[in-house]
Amino acid sequence: MILTVLIALSPIYGVYLNRFRASQRRYLDSIFIRVEEGLINGLIIDIKDDHGIIPYPSQVELAQQIGAVRPSIDLDHLLKRKGELGMFLVGRISVFRDDILSRFDEYAVLDTAGRWRDNVGIGWVDPYNKKVWEYNLAIAQEILELGFDLVFFDYVRFPSDGDLSRCQYSADRDRFQTIRSFIDYARRRIKRFGLCVFGYSIWRPLYREGQRLEDFKGVYILAPMLYPSHFARDFQAGEDRPYQIYYRSVQRAKDSLPNTLIIPFIQGFDYLVDDFDADYIRREIEGVIDGGGDGFFIWNAAGDYDDAFAALANIGGRRIAFLIGRGSHREEPDHQSRDRDYRQVRIRSRYRRRIQIYRRHDIPSDILP
Repeated sequence: MILTVLIALSPIYGVYLNRFRASQRRYLDSIFIRVEEGLINGLIIDIKDDHGIIPYPSQVELAQQIGAVRPSIDLDHLLKRKGELGMFLVGRISVFRDDILSRFDEYAVLDTAGRWRDNVGIGWVDPYNKKVWEYNLAIAQEILELGFDLVFFDYVRFPSDGDLSRCQYSADRDRFQTIRSFIDYARRRIKRFGLCVFGYSIWRPLYREGQRLEDFKGVYILAPMLYPSHFARDFQAGEDRPYQIYYRSVQRAKDSLPNTLIIPFIQGFDYLVDDFDADYIRREIEGVIDGGGDGFFIWNAAGDYDDAFAALANIGGRRIAFLIGRGSHREEPDHQSRDRDYRQVRIRSRYRRRIQIYRRHDIPSDILP
């Protein structure tokens, strides 16, 4: 039996950076300015991405053997600035979507022609294989020992896109139980981690992927990807849909998992959104706050956060910190703690472009009902 004790964590509100962005000193410095301004207090950075690339000098033996270690991030600088700014630093690990590890049949999801690949050509590893579990947990433990505050496990599921009829696994056990077993196994090794899940898993069991809400009990942090673009058009249709999706989903997750922190990902990209702008992001954030969320991370695969920072400035960073967990974005802190400098921020972007090439994280490999 695993006993969970919920340890209080200060509200986290931040943005995601891919390994390319996290390796660009000038770009990082611009993000650190936002931390200094109080607009965000955390970063989530790829430490093993969907391709299986580890962008820091990992000493995990298997990672070195398969050629996954390709240092590009200046970890010393990142950790130094973390200490100076007092910010949260979270490492994202793509668990079962791992192109490099899948090149080795011992770990891969196979098909009749060799290793199986999804609809964009990325290989997956076998969720039944405990050697795969150990590999990811070794990376997680290493990055925590180096100074990261938390790890978030992503792609803790079975594939959902591509010719799934060709997938060959090492076993054929219940998928929900397999994902739950990985979660329990991880909890025995790492007490405090986040789990990134499909937004729809908050509302119904996902049999193909192996994700369901009841199996997330005992997880320290649940990070549902509640992007409105990834839900069916008629889901929460009506007035202020982005607000309602976040508000109702966070509220549902909190009610079902009272001992779990709910820190969702905010849609910070314009895929399938006609009216995407800073105000759209603001409404999503207010939905998280009103739903009782414990924080949020804004996701834009390209790292374009002009609209996001305009939205955050419009609300006020310190005001967000005050409101998270209080259940109402309309409650006001005392005037001393309000972000006066941002009161009159006009909702705009320094430049407006529609990103035509979505780095694969933003392409909805999601599940319509």
